[in-house]
Amino acid sequence: MAITEALVVAAVYFLVKHLVSNWSQIAPHLQHIRLGYVAAAFLPTLIMLLLVSWGWTFAMRWVGVPLSGCAGFEIYYRSSIFRYLPGSLWYLPGRAYLCQQRGVSLATFAGGAFLELFFLLAAAGMLGGIAAAVRFKHVWLSGVSLVCLLGIALALLWPGRLRRLVLRGRSTGNAQRGGLFAITLVYLCTWFMYGTAMNLLLLALDVPMSISIGNYVYVVGASTAAWMTGFLSLIPTGLGIREASLVGLLQPIASAERIIVLGLVQRTIEIFLEGCLWIAVFWRRRGESLNNNPKVVLPWGRK
Repeated sequence: MAITEALVVAAVYFLVKHLVSNWSQIAPHLQHIRLGYVAAAFLPTLIMLLLVSWGWTFAMRWVGVPLSGCAGFEIYYRSSIFRYLPGSLWYLPGRAYLCQQRGVSLATFAGGAFLELFFLLAAAGMLGGIAAAVRFKHVWLSGVSLVCLLGIALALLWPGRLRRLVLRGRSTGNAQRGGLFAITLVYLCTWFMYGTAMNLLLLALDVPMSISIGNYVYVVGASTAAWMTGFLSLIPTGLGIREASLVGLLQPIASAERIIVLGLVQRTIEIFLEGCLWIAVFWRRRGESLNNNPKVVLPWGRK
């Protein structure tokens, strides 16, 4: 218990540190930012953060864990704070521990985590690969999108084989194609919300953009590709890597300085909202403890 509390304190420290660091870098530029567009960017960012918890919840349901939306949200955001610890992937052990408290075996959790990351990254790769091919004018980069599309298509065509793969043949339950389609749709919507926030922040920085579907979709893809590089770097929240990738992908649209400010503003909004969601879950759990509610262990069993 003491170790858990120490890790939470350390994670909160790094989260606040990231937030303060970002704020100190963007504060000098605030007088040149159109704050109305910044405020508008909060909504798609919040929707994005809510969608990713639903994506994980759907993934866990597909491997046989009947999580409700509220339970999935609680587990996701109680553990998400550990993303800010050095190493970036500490949220996975935290999430596994919370699932085990509810009777979910480690093997079943691992299957759900694999499914989550596969569809999250495949959806991102589909959009990001196209943007990278357009930006650098190398047709072979579009192969990333094709590979990701093929991976999703194979999963949808043979859901039974995917289920046996992620659960290593331990489950004989019905593998529903509809569940995989829902996960794919959730993550595609997640990336479009992320890109929508980026489009709004470009307008906040007075970046001259022609209002067109092509430009909007390109920014969505470029933002997603930059997020992927940051995530795969295993640096907490992709610090620095995401901004460098954004500069490379968005320079035809804006100057490097504005793109860096764009990335920092978006990151600040995301960290702030993620912290608020974690606090909401924390106080909800604390309220339940103060009310002395008995702990309910769901009869999911271990597979």
